[in-house]
Order: sequence, then structure tokens, then C-alpha cells
Amino acid sequence: MDQPDPISPAAPLRRKGGRPTRRSAEEIGRRILAASRKLFLAHGFAGTSMDAVAAEARVSKATLYARHRDKEALFQTLAIDVLETLMKRSEAPEIMAPDLPLRLRLEALAEQIIQTQTMPEVQALIRALLLESERFPSLGQLLREEGARRGAERIRALIAAAPEAAGRSDEDLLRAAEIFIQLFRPPPPTPAMEERDHLAAQAQLRAEKSHRVAFFLRGLGMEP
Repeated sequence: MDQPDPISPAAPLRRKGGRPTRRSAEEIGRRILAASRKLFLAHGFAGTSMDAVAAEARVSKATLYARHRDKEALFQTLAIDVLETLMKRSEAPEIMAPDLPLRLRLEALAEQIIQTQTMPEVQALIRALLLESERFPSLGQLLREEGARRGAERIRALIAAAPEAAGRSDEDLLRAAEIFIQLFRPPPPTPAMEERDHLAAQAQLRAEKSHRVAFFLRGLGMEP
């Protein structure tokens, strides 16, 4: 029989009616995400089972399936959580500071994109999405649409706040944001690629960062 999910001796898991408290429910959610992150990144999508996630998170299988109907849904939740974390990186002071020139803010944003795309965690998630995209098309869709949409919208808002963007439509700025992402997107990771390949791609993008940002701004007519 499945046992209740322990949190801590000082924090009872359930109310009198048997339902988890809000605090304990949030803690269970964090444990599940931490366990799935650890196992998916170490063993990939195919090599990770729901049973293993439940055991690693110290929750019952019933609790896990009540929150995530299957492994695909759990992986999607993890991918979205990683996306949210990455979006917060684009709120760094050197990117958000309105008194800095747009060129410098875009260079700082480009650096964040370069770092993000080559993080081992992101590389592993992208690789898993690519490997499973045929069996689970929604995973590939999540990578292509959700990540790109959030990133493009954040860049659009950054450019739109600059005086140089005055009079430009949101549609034009969104297309510009999509182009900016393409300028700093390294090749997608594949099982055959080695770490030195990723580092080489990162070094090349970083070496060309200022030139690419200037090229981007000239293309928009925002820099002479």
C-alpha cells in the first residue's frame, strides 16, 4: 500500500480532512521537479521511468500520477520550469537598465543567450526533445514554439522600450526579435556532438557578438 509522502516531522503533510496542506503540496511539487530534472538529465527521456522519479522524489506513484498523467506530461512540466528559469536570466540589470544604450543591452542579452544555449542542462533537455520528437510530437512542438515564443516576446519588449524603436509596430519588432534569436542560436546538440564542439560554437558566437549586434541594428535602421 502506498504510504503518505513525508515532508518533515515539524510540518504535518495533511489536514484533518486528509488533504495536503498548501505548504506540503508545494514541497511535493518541488521534490518531483528536482527528481525529474536529475533523472532526465542523467538518463534521458527513454532511460527515465515514472517509478524511478517517484522513488527519487520520495512520493508515492499515486501522488506522482495525480500531478502528471504520464512521463511526457512530466517532461513538459520540467521543460517549462527550465524555460521560466531561463527567462529570469534575461532580467539581469545590464539587460534591463533603461539608461544603457540599446546596443549594450542587446550585447548583454546575446551573452545570456550564448551561455544559456550551451548550459549542460539545456543541452540535455534539447537533446532529449530532439530524440523523442517523432514518438511524442508535442515535445518537439514545445521546444520550437513555446521556447521561441517566450524568447522572442521578451526581446521584442526590450527593443520596443528603446527610443530608436518609436513608431515601429509590434509585428515588425517581433519579427526582428526572431531574427535576433537566430543570430545567436548555436547548432542543435546531437548525440554525436562532443563538448569541444559546443565550446567551439560558443566561442565563435562570443567572438562575433558585437559585430552581429551591430549588423542587427543596422538592418533595423537603428544604428548608422
